[in-house]
Amino acid sequence: MVPTMEFVPALSVTFFGSTLFHSGGEPLEMGLKDTTLELLWYLAANAGHTVRRECVADRFWQNSTGARQRSTLNPPVWRIGKKLPKHPGLRIAATDTTLCMTIDHSVPVDTRELCAAVRDACEPKRMRPQAASR
Repeated sequence: MVPTMEFVPALSVTFFGSTLFHSGGEPLEMGLKDTTLELLWYLAANAGHTVRRECVADRFWQNSTGARQRSTLNPPVWRIGKKLPKHPGLRIAATDTTLCMTIDHSVPVDTRELCAAVRDACEPKRMRPQAASR
């Protein structure tokens, strides 16, 4: 019997692990740390949703004034934009007032796959063997 090769996508997103992005199945170290890395995970977790900069700044630097929060947010957003893997299905849009990361459905995301498996398993017709094994 010949073993089948599993397709490994060029880029994947893994929330269930210590490294967010993987390329060819291998962890992709981005060189980000501390609050910048936390901000990246936050934007990825909220992918597809536009968030106001002031809300993000207040979430990460709540002990600072509004003006200080805004100026402190800019460098991490810039670093994320520079370090984000180059892939057509992955984008970050930053305006003067909002931030939005998008992760196209062509990029596998473990949490999306888990949600799909749960939805399949919870169909009114009961759990099918394929859904249970997935």
